[in-house]
Parts: sequence; C-alpha cells; structure tokens
Amino acid sequence: QTLQQDNPAVSADEPIDMTSRVTNAKMDLTYGWYQNPAGGNFGPLNIPAEAKGEATTTRMWEHWWAGGLPEGQAIYQELSNLPNGKYRLRMAAMITQGGTNPQAFVYANDAETKVTSASLAYYTVEGEVTDHTLSLGLRIKAGNNGQWSAVTDISLTYLDGQRGILRDTYNEAQTAYEASGTTDEELESLLATTETLLANESATTAECMTAGETLEAALHDFRVAHSTAEQPYDMTYLLENPTFGAAHNQGWTEDGYSGEGGYPKYGAGAIEYWHCTFDLHQTLPTCPTDNTASAHRWELSR
Repeated sequence: QTLQQDNPAVSADEPIDMTSRVTNAKMDLTYGWYQNPAGGNFGPLNIPAEAKGEATTTRMWEHWWAGGLPEGQAIYQELSNLPNGKYRLRMAAMITQGGTNPQAFVYANDAETKVTSASLAYYTVEGEVTDHTLSLGLRIKAGNNGQWSAVTDISLTYLDGQRGILRDTYNEAQTAYEASGTTDEELESLLATTETLLANESATTAECMTAGETLEAALHDFRVAHSTAEQPYDMTYLLENPTFGAAHNQGWTEDGYSGEGGYPKYGAGAIEYWHCTFDLHQTLPTCPTDNTASAHRWELSR
C-alpha cells in the first residue's frame, strides 16, 4: 500500500494520484471495463464528433442499448487492495436522451453524481473505501430511457495522503495483533511509534512512507510466524491479477499453447481454455520457506 511521492518532504496529508490503479483509464486498450447486465453494443472506439463534448482524449468506452440501458452498471470496474479512506473520481461521461428520463450516474461505491450531458462532459464524485475495494464507473437507475452512454479520461485521487495509508496499515496491524492473543514486543513497539507519528500534524510523506514500510514488513513476519490451520494467513495479495479482473492474463505467463483458436476467453472472474494444451503460471515473490520450526502448509483455491 505504500506509494511514492515526487517530493517526500511534503505534508503527509497531501492527496495521492491513484489513477495508475485504474485499468485502461484512457480507453486505449480493448479490456478492463465490464457491464452488468450484459448486452447491447459495448466496447472502446474513437470518439465520434457528436460525442466529443469536453473530452480531451481521443478514445471512449461506449454502451448502447436500444430502448434504453437497463438498471445496473453500464460501464464499470472494481479495484481491490486499496488503502481505506476517501477518494475523488473524475471522468468524462455522457448519456443520450433517447426519451425524457435518462438516469445515469458517475459513481464511486455508494457516492454518485448525476450525468446530464448528451455529449462527453466531466463529472466528479468523492467516495469512501472501507474494505479496500472500490467499484467505479457509470451506474444506471430504474426508469432510465437513455440508450447511449460512454466514459473516458478517468482519474482517481486518494484524499487522505500518506498519513491515511499509514493509518490503514496501523489499523490492520493492531487488529491482527489483538486477534492473535499473543505477545510480540517488537510489533508492540512499532505500533506505539506509529501511533505517535500519526498524531504528529507536522509529519511528512517520507516519514509516513518509511514507517509504513517498516510496519508492513513486521506485520508480514508476525502473520507468517503465527499462521495455523485455524488462523491461516491469506497471501492472495502476492498474486498479480488473481481473478483476471482486467479480462486479460496480465501477470501470468502462458507457455506451450496448442489447440483451438480464439482462446483464452474471460468472464465472471475466470479464464477459459477449450480443447487445448497450455501452461499458465506466475512466480510469486517473498514466499515463506519451510526452514522454520514447523513447516508451513499451503492451500491453493481455484
């Protein structure tokens, strides 16, 4: 969760650009965005003249549905492993009338802003992340009869700064330590030091980054040392793209493919192969080894 800043001497409360966590923010690629329910025309294209509006980019992602887009998520994606806290989402969006009651909203989790333009215009919404997960995009509500929607030029900002990231790490470490029912002097000391830094209004980005990295490393070692079959340590975060959420095999290496064309395919958080042979894998870094007093037990779910 620790992010770099161009100037680490700035205040720990300086907002952080998180746009890099959004897949295909400028719509230059052919993957990364989803629809629910599925149907209609859905995908990226060059922005046509009638949709250009205020957009400063050349590509957009459209969703068109004759008779009006149904209630649901017209164009969206979900981000995971984010620091908890406040976020600002900005994007260009549109919904054509197609009738008298377009009901489209730019949203970030529960927060939303209504889209009122029939060509691309910029909208901003500020939302809260409480479980490290953010759903964002364009939401359609009941009664909508607008039939052509589109989004482009996404930006995402974390408003709580490096102090917010450190606070999130501190809360996670404190919860894990209390739940363990054990005593660890090193982790206790780090938690106390971190609590003092969080209360320091003059704390800098560099100080919070260093403290966060130290606490994350200590928490990792603590969890490995105290993991059991009854209290396992979920290390899914080591995997890149574990659910193929970008509708792509980014992070995975595919060797020896032989078989039917047109595969792999993606959907519902899975990758699909049919009538073929292949080797799909990735190498995980920093996995605990079995040279401790008791061997670690690994369980892979699929």
